[in-house]
Amino acid sequence: MFGLIVNTAPTPTDVSTGPTTEHDIATHQTYLQQQRLDGYAHTVEHAERRKAVFDKRVLTRAPRVVMFLPGQLVQVYRSDMRYTMASIRKLIPMWSCPRRIVSRDRNSYVLETTAGRPINGTFSSR
Repeated sequence: MFGLIVNTAPTPTDVSTGPTTEHDIATHQTYLQQQRLDGYAHTVEHAERRKAVFDKRVLTRAPRVVMFLPGQLVQVYRSDMRYTMASIRKLIPMWSCPRRIVSRDRNSYVLETTAGRPINGTFSSR
C-alpha cells in the first residue's frame, strides 16, 4: 500500500494483507504530501542553480545592462519574419528605420518616428 518506504523496517505480511484502516490512509497521505513537498523543494533548488549558472555565463559575455535614454535613436528588429517561410521575407529589411525613444518602463520602450509621430504599443529590449 505504501510503495517504497525509506528508513523503516519491513512491514509484516499479516499487516500488509489485512484491511486498510483510516490511520493507515492518513499516514499514507501524509507520506505522499511530504514526498511532493520534497520534490517541489528539489525542483526549486535545481532551478536556482541553473539560473545562477546562466546569469554567470551571461554576465561574463555582456557584463552590463543596456538601457536607452529618451531621445536616443534605435532600430526595431522584425522578429516576426525570422521564422516565416514567406518569400516576402527575402525582400523586406529585418531592421526598421530609426525610431526615437519617448519613455522607458522597465525593459520596454515607447517609440515615435523621427518626425515625431507616436508608434502604437511598447517595444521590449533584450
